[in-house]
Amino acid sequence: MLPFCVVSGGCLSLCKDTWQPEVTSPDGKYAASVFVRDCGATTSEYTHVVLRPTSFLSSYRDDNVVFSVKNDPAVGLQWTDPTHLMIDYENQSKTNVIFRAESWRGIQITMRSPSQ
Repeated sequence: MLPFCVVSGGCLSLCKDTWQPEVTSPDGKYAASVFVRDCGATTSEYTHVVLRPTSFLSSYRDDNVVFSVKNDPAVGLQWTDPTHLMIDYENQSKTNVIFRAESWRGIQITMRSPSQ
């Protein structure tokens, strides 16, 4: 947990998280969310995508993060079926991607440029 906290500034109470509305899987079992963490003027903003079972109330845990990127790009989410989440990521520059999972608890995760 500590490495993720250090990279994202997540262990500091001075950070502000701005959450976008959840997107629920077609079968209602999972929810995906995007949030932007801003820890002030001297650090970069980080955008994270988290997944969770809908039976869990908490949206954020380190082991639920499936995508993290630096500098607050536009990120969109779309379920293509109950086990496939598509992440639309405006700036596909790999230098800004901090973490990207290909799957999570049986959910396949793919990336797509909105222009595709």
